[in-house]
Amino acid sequence: MIPNLSERERRLLETLVHEVDRLLDRPFENGQEGSLIETSAMHAGESAILALEEYGVVNLCLPTLRFGEWTDAGQRLRKALPKESVGVRAQHNLPLLTELDDPEYTPATGLGIGNREALLLEALCAMTRQYYVVEHAITVLAEYGLVEPTGCSGQWTEAGRKFEGWCARCAREESARALSAISKP
Repeated sequence: MIPNLSERERRLLETLVHEVDRLLDRPFENGQEGSLIETSAMHAGESAILALEEYGVVNLCLPTLRFGEWTDAGQRLRKALPKESVGVRAQHNLPLLTELDDPEYTPATGLGIGNREALLLEALCAMTRQYYVVEHAITVLAEYGLVEPTGCSGQWTEAGRKFEGWCARCAREESARALSAISKP
């Protein structure tokens, strides 16, 4: 397992690995499951492989973010997760949220977590908005105070809306940097 993780961060990492394993298409090689992850060029999948790459469980297949590949550590982690939960029918998803733009907010000040853990959290949030996920994903987001579970779904909290606002602000800044780099002669 990956060293130096808090218990909460370990559960977050395992939950994201589980959701990527369950939701993202993987090509099969000779009738056996391969090691490739296909994001279908969707934001949730791209966020997931970028976050998992920070933890050394996925390698990026550049020059695009369309594919990732499980590392040996990622394969070990996938195999260590309970197999019965992979086949669980997902029926939970979160509604679109109205993000709060608080310019003073950062994951460190709002949640007491670093940027690496925030990458995992953002990726799991993106998965829950794009796909139906297992109840465990909602439970993990609730541990961070981002979601309040409600029956077979969840409701974003104010903390979740602020976190999402921070994620959107970072994405806009990254896009602006990329555009300015392209437009320079």
